[in-house]
Amino acid sequence: MINELKQSLELLQSGLNEHIYLRKALMTLSKYYRYRGYDKELNKKMLIEWVSNQNEDYYGSKYYRYSWDDILKFIDEINDSTYKNNYKFIDRIEVPVTLGEMREINMLKNKGDKIVAFAMIFLSKVYNNENGEFYCSYDKISKLVNMSDRQVRTVINNLAEYSVIKIIRRNHIKKSIKVERGYKVYKNPNVYKILLKSNEQIIYMINDEKYLLDDFYNIYKECVEKHNFKISKKFKSKLYKFVTSKVISI
Repeated sequence: MINELKQSLELLQSGLNEHIYLRKALMTLSKYYRYRGYDKELNKKMLIEWVSNQNEDYYGSKYYRYSWDDILKFIDEINDSTYKNNYKFIDRIEVPVTLGEMREINMLKNKGDKIVAFAMIFLSKVYNNENGEFYCSYDKISKLVNMSDRQVRTVINNLAEYSVIKIIRRNHIKKSIKVERGYKVYKNPNVYKILLKSNEQIIYMINDEKYLLDDFYNIYKECVEKHNFKISKKFKSKLYKFVTSKVISI
């Protein structure tokens, strides 16, 4: 579930542990402090104060350890990005899906293409900036749609070829740091833009990313039954099998 308010409060109350990545925690808190109305200078001060109170054992991993100078650089970079890019703070989700978007998705041949396109529409509406561009990793999409990173890469290439999405930036190396076992490479986030047509007719509302696959199949079932979508027998069989299994398991 996307609930950065909950994540922020947990970080403030419980701090770092072995399951939390330091840079991600700092980004979440930076957006939270901006959401609270703090200016850039106060935001930085609060981040430094928070991380200075954390257990140093959680500053890195068993393979590498961040120095205090490294952490201060991270804070400067993250704080600059938060204000420069006007990052959104996600407290709740209310993402509409339109009939026009689903018609465009239905024109795609493969089920994998349809599912990833649906997920990217969702992510774009949650995270896009004023230019309609949004950041997203392969890992994020793969977890949402239950596909491997490799499959997601292939599908994203397909969607770009079909002019469903535009790849603004991908695999751009930001910097590499020498560590004990070679180098750790940091890349800028992949940036995309949705090119699908939409319309005003909202037919579904997504409220939780945790059940995005359920939403995909439920909205498709509605499109088949109410809007006369034509789909293959194989996809229709999987569609109704999935929806039925979910209803039975509840």
